[in-house]
Amino acid sequence: MITPQEIEAFALKLTAPDFVVSGANIALLIGHLDDHDYELVMGRAQEIRRERHPPRRRPATPAELALRERAARLGFKLSRRGQEYSLTDPDGTGVGGMSLDGINEWLDVIEYKRRSKFRARAACRFSRSTTPTKRPRPRPTTAAKLRPVTNHDHAAGTHQGREKKMGVDIYLQSIWKPFEETFSPPEPAAPIIGVEGLIAHTTKGFDAMRASGGYFRNGYNSGDVMWAMGLTWHGTFSPMLDQAHLPIERARELIAMIEARPLNRERVAAHIFEHMDDGAEPDHPFVGRGLQWASDAAATAAGKPFEPLGPPDLDQLFQFLNTRRDELLAILRKSVELDEPLYCSL
Repeated sequence: MITPQEIEAFALKLTAPDFVVSGANIALLIGHLDDHDYELVMGRAQEIRRERHPPRRRPATPAELALRERAARLGFKLSRRGQEYSLTDPDGTGVGGMSLDGINEWLDVIEYKRRSKFRARAACRFSRSTTPTKRPRPRPTTAAKLRPVTNHDHAAGTHQGREKKMGVDIYLQSIWKPFEETFSPPEPAAPIIGVEGLIAHTTKGFDAMRASGGYFRNGYNSGDVMWAMGLTWHGTFSPMLDQAHLPIERARELIAMIEARPLNRERVAAHIFEHMDDGAEPDHPFVGRGLQWASDAAATAAGKPFEPLGPPDLDQLFQFLNTRRDELLAILRKSVELDEPLYCSL
């Protein structure tokens, strides 16, 4: 077990002005540590960087002021720290590490949940003093069907027919802008039928955009490649950003972190077992609680228990995650080679 003094010593070496950030140098310095100790050292190193270079506070934009008023109407307080936003209720509990779009999505979920509960109570003729009994969330049976890996670039998942489109988009503007000027989304060869049909069609568009070499996308769901590596987009990646751009030094640091975490089959299997054995993504670091809220609200409105999906197929998820990992490394390396910070939308 690493001591606090050792953590501080390693972190100071990683943030020293003469330390060259690379996978080889980081591995040479702390490669012998286990995953837990490695995370402690890297986390402390990020804290030191933020202490040395605190973010500059800027005035609230009209969009932020409008969102703050909306949150207040629902009984929440909107706070900002750097490029991230958080929501807290009067008890001080809430969620953080989100973009403005993410806050809007959360408030949509909260409003939908409240409307659903109101309709369910009215339909059942509950009095104001009556509180419905909360049903336990069922676990999938052994016969639960494995979930196909088809929507990992889209929503956080599809539950009770409601899809929530959230994910990270990364652009290398010198390549993306010329491509975007001539890009036309592919037309469907046949009428789009149902959610799965929409997902399949949208996937073709994302694939065409990725083929430009200047675009990367990853959904906040079981296909979240950062989550699979023990990192997070909002906890690990977002603090590295400066005005929505990833500085070259931080790109090198992120490359080293990813290279130190290969996604072999054993790691992906352990990830499924630990976080997705109940068929959904309730443990996801960003959207898990929102999915739980939305699923419970939809089940209440429908008057029937939530029906969980089975876990994702190991072979398909293993291939998908490694494809996204390779694509993420590729666009990060291009950024370093061109000395061009990436534009990132979380």
